[in-house]
Amino acid sequence: MSIRKFFLSLQFRLIALVLLIIIASNASIISVSMTLSKKAVKTTVDRLVDSVTDSAAGKIKGETEKQFRMLEAVANMDFLKDPSISHLSKCQQLTRVAGISEDYENIGFYDLEGNSYTVAGQKIKLDRVYIKNAAKGQKTVMDPAINPVTHILFQIYAVPVFGTNGKPIGCVTANVMGDNLSKKLDQISFGTTNSFVQVINRKTGHIIASANLDEVIKGDDMRGSVSPEFVPVLDAVLSEQVGSTIFYDPQWKTNMLAAYRPVPGTDWSVMGICGFNDFYSGITKMTNIMSILGGVVMIVSFVLVGAVMSISLKPLKH
Repeated sequence: MSIRKFFLSLQFRLIALVLLIIIASNASIISVSMTLSKKAVKTTVDRLVDSVTDSAAGKIKGETEKQFRMLEAVANMDFLKDPSISHLSKCQQLTRVAGISEDYENIGFYDLEGNSYTVAGQKIKLDRVYIKNAAKGQKTVMDPAINPVTHILFQIYAVPVFGTNGKPIGCVTANVMGDNLSKKLDQISFGTTNSFVQVINRKTGHIIASANLDEVIKGDDMRGSVSPEFVPVLDAVLSEQVGSTIFYDPQWKTNMLAAYRPVPGTDWSVMGICGFNDFYSGITKMTNIMSILGGVVMIVSFVLVGAVMSISLKPLKH
């Protein structure tokens, strides 16, 4: 039988029909299985990365609240409200208080005009947002910055000091070591491949905490220094969203997974990034295995169906 006659024969048509049914049924089974598996894995991964970012946000929030509680306790001390005690004496007393912990570079007191004294007793006057906020009765935490005098990375926390009449008379500030929040992130594990966790100020775009402290020291605005592929992730972070996004990283030339959530009561958000396969490698392996098995099934089916049909349809040739 010539090839042309074979393709036009009833034998070939029946073989093709059976193979088409087998291929369609196998493809449907594989497609449904893959869809359900991917959905299940994604749900599991979403819960896992959400728990990681929630833990990181909780640690940052807890550390921030601890600093504010400490400062509020200091701000309620009677000597700060006593007008008979000189401003210099108040600052010197707070400097001694700062010595109780290595977390503090210094603790100071400013009046509402921004007047204060350095550790060395030198009078200074500053115009800072945290002093203005204190005049409104508001507490403030600043982004980490390098002290131009001591060249030490620190972060300022400030709370208002209220006089006996209940009105603000100044503010107590704590220069907390700038790596304090970053140390909290060292306790967080988020993936293994090119992974890291950061805390970003949504208003300034600055990285305020990271396992890589150089990123904090640089103080770069992330909003103008990311690749186009990362823009949707950063937009989600800056808009206080909670969730995760898969994106392509041109630097590592691979898909990455980003998860994020805001830190309650602050202008900050936690963001964790790691390799896509750190969490989805099972799906990739399963896809490859099912594709190989599907191909094997097709080949075996073709051979078996062809053989059976050839034997069964021999009488039809006569």
